[in-house]
Amino acid sequence: MPADRARFHDKAQDIAADELIFDLEDSVVASAKEAAREQMVDSLRRFAYPGKTVAVRVNVRGSMWFEADVDAARGCARVDSLVIPKVASAAEVRELELVISGAGRPLALELQIESASGLEHAGEIAAASSLVEVLHFGPFDLAATLGASVAGSEIPDEIYVHGLIQTLVAARAAGRQAVDGPFSDLHDAAGLERSARRAARLGCDGKWAIHPDQV
Repeated sequence: MPADRARFHDKAQDIAADELIFDLEDSVVASAKEAAREQMVDSLRRFAYPGKTVAVRVNVRGSMWFEADVDAARGCARVDSLVIPKVASAAEVRELELVISGAGRPLALELQIESASGLEHAGEIAAASSLVEVLHFGPFDLAATLGASVAGSEIPDEIYVHGLIQTLVAARAAGRQAVDGPFSDLHDAAGLERSARRAARLGCDGKWAIHPDQV
């Protein structure tokens, strides 16, 4: 859920999701990044979210917001893990481990595999640190890096299934969880069900939801 939408944060307490991800990345425009971070911290101090894993998706490493995002997340006692977008190599994961272990409490790492490089090195990425708990498959950004034609929520099935299986194999080989990415058409309940059932059949541990109705 977007980190700058306070009304979503309150309602999320009653949503039957296993994990809540406060998003500071794609769903927040550049001009609102600082305010979104402040709003996230305020909500995490006000709401307990009992029984749920709480994660923060920070902006991509190397961006002007990354370090402040990590510091803010680490300063919130309710945060369990960081979701890191566009992870491309094991070296990046090892550097992340140093950053988040240098001071204060270390957080678990949930890594998004959503590029050609990330998919190619997914096995090494999954095994790069004991802090890694989850690989998340990011189908839309992967399709973009491959130059695939995407129409609405439709990604070429060959790319989707190949990417999801490769992410799943990498996660399982390293003893990590694997989570399928979002289904973007909020009005296509049947399409969401097909996508979720496929992820379950393949063996994924879960799937993203980007609206309460999808839960």
